[in-house]
Amino acid sequence: FGAGEFAQTSYDACRGICRKEVKQKVLMDSVGNSKTFNPPLKIKEDVHKYLGLLSVEVFTRLESISTKHKRRPAKINVTISRGKELMKRKGIEVSVAGGKNNVASKSTAMSQWEKGQAGLAKLAITLVEPLLEFATFKDNGLTVTSIGLIASELEPVPNQASMITGYLKKKNCSTVGGAGEC
Repeated sequence: FGAGEFAQTSYDACRGICRKEVKQKVLMDSVGNSKTFNPPLKIKEDVHKYLGLLSVEVFTRLESISTKHKRRPAKINVTISRGKELMKRKGIEVSVAGGKNNVASKSTAMSQWEKGQAGLAKLAITLVEPLLEFATFKDNGLTVTSIGLIASELEPVPNQASMITGYLKKKNCSTVGGAGEC
């Protein structure tokens, strides 16, 4: 590392220049989409509508990943936020985005992935139902300021050979009577 090379590296670093090769991350861990609302959503049907729109986007991305990288999600997560929390700091009321106890989420296994975008939307709506209770205030009614839909734990799509091998192994284990080898 000579003085000239050090000078060039320092010069580039000060200007945010990096001459190293860019390596692309091929495999994703999750796919998600979210939407923030101002003013907040106040009607349950609107929450369902936007969750359906988010599921279209997430499903489209998942189809692409499934085709290109032969991966599919094992888990789905729905998150909602019910707004900002007002806190007093030094005698002044300030708004804290997120705030404590203002975000809730629910997740489940991605069993309905094979049933297409409609199945994903139905699963997401089923997950959001208990969260709507969380987002309902006694004095203000339903208040949803953001919704998120995330498909995670992307795993390789099994090919037919591995599926048959897994099935035969399970079948063999059940006929052997659980001899400890399975």
